[in-house]
Parts: sequence; structure tokens; C-alpha cells
Amino acid sequence: RIAEEKIITETPAKAFDFLAKAKEINPELDFRYFNLLGDAHSKLGQYFQAIEAYEESIRRNPEQLDLILTIADLHEKNRKPKEALR
Repeated sequence: RIAEEKIITETPAKAFDFLAKAKEINPELDFRYFNLLGDAHSKLGQYFQAIEAYEESIRRNPEQLDLILTIADLHEKNRKPKEALR
């Protein structure tokens, strides 16, 4: 919850600390962890890392159409339009 608040309040770099703590407390990560990780990377302009996190989230929960569209948008921002079509 705190990591999500940090991302929303424009301090995504601090969200990584909270995500690391969450992983330490509960190493059984679900798709939401990877969504938050992707959000933090995306806010920082780290599109490649965001895409990796979002793809892991989709592997864990494939029913996230909005996330698939987000990945396509990030490929566009990363100037890899061919990847966006995958």
C-alpha cells in the first residue's frame, strides 16, 4: 500500500524501498507486486524495466488487457513500434 502511495504521489524512487521490504516479508509475490514495480519504473522513464515487470505480471495473471495495452504504449515510448505489435 505504501509503495502504491509513493508512486501516486510522484516519489516512485522511494517505492522501490517499500517493494523490496514487501518482497522480504512475503517472497510469494503475486501479479500486483509486478504491476507496482512496473508503475515505479515507468514513472522514472525506465521503460525497459517497466515492460519486464508488466510482462511478469501478465504471466502470473493473463487477464489484464489494460496492462497489455500499457506495454504496447511503453514500446512506442521506447521507440520500438514493432515490439508494440507483438
